[in-house]
Amino acid sequence: MDQGECGMEGRNDRKKLVFIVPRPFSKVSELSKYEDLSAHYQGVILSSCYGHMLKVTNVGNFRVIFTKIRYDHYLMYNILFFLRCVAFALAARVKRDRYDLVVTYDPLKTGVWGAITAGILNAKFAPEVNGVYTSPAEYMDGAETLSVKLKKFFYPRIEAWVLKRADGVKLLFPTQVDPFKPVMKTRVIHSFS
Repeated sequence: MDQGECGMEGRNDRKKLVFIVPRPFSKVSELSKYEDLSAHYQGVILSSCYGHMLKVTNVGNFRVIFTKIRYDHYLMYNILFFLRCVAFALAARVKRDRYDLVVTYDPLKTGVWGAITAGILNAKFAPEVNGVYTSPAEYMDGAETLSVKLKKFFYPRIEAWVLKRADGVKLLFPTQVDPFKPVMKTRVIHSFS
């Protein structure tokens, strides 16, 4: 076996990750953490960007699939991004391209997308929890509007649905998901303070 074959064999042994990151990348340098992860992992980054970054297709050992963001059509962008996640997962499943872990940016919108993507891929799922959606402080940004009332009602329920399907969770602090522990199957919880 020559060195080229040996190098390729080593690459195939790497764990394969899928990152679902909806926030738009505006500079290639913002993708540098994936370069660092390439030392041990490979996979796909499903993200969004403004038009000028659409030419970026790889960062280290990660393939990048961008959805162009347009704030004037934000609902359509969200639908397109979700469909892109599902289409990616279905195509990988048909090709028998196995992934080990799906990681999402939050336990709400992308958490739902990630849980569905991980289910299609038959992969483990780990959302990041970046807020305390059961806390009244989360909703103190103004008057008690219909929008705020709907968020107070739906956000904890969506988070519970997502965390029930998580195999691991990344937290900001250890007690962040205490209200959801009765529904969570995972005991792999890490906080970074």
